[in-house]
Amino acid sequence: MYSNFAGSPIIGCKRPDFSTINEGDILIKATEEMLYNEHYMLFIYSPFCGTCQLARTMLDKIESVHHRDIFLEMNASLHPDFMQDHKIESVPCLLVKDEGQVKEKIYVFHSIANIYHFLLQYERELFAGSHAK
Repeated sequence: MYSNFAGSPIIGCKRPDFSTINEGDILIKATEEMLYNEHYMLFIYSPFCGTCQLARTMLDKIESVHHRDIFLEMNASLHPDFMQDHKIESVPCLLVKDEGQVKEKIYVFHSIANIYHFLLQYERELFAGSHAK
């Protein structure tokens, strides 16, 4: 149970189980070379952010459905210069770079369907040949 600054327990809050966090299980860690690519979707997170873990779950599900790596990942805590240079306001963030330009910074993931909206726009090859007959 969490406690407030006075040491009193906060009722109804459970401590997250960070032992189950496996960085990079499915998402690929971004290397400095990858960040110079013309096109990528970069998931920026902090390991102790519960919302980031929920967002990661959505991205993991999308990748598992398509049986391929789609998203790069970056621990915001380890890359403060990148965060400042790209004016990343908070985590989680899905940064979309296309044609060498940052096109989107998505801070609210909402749902898997919402992420597919961006995939349809920036990762069209995922859907090539999947038209209903």
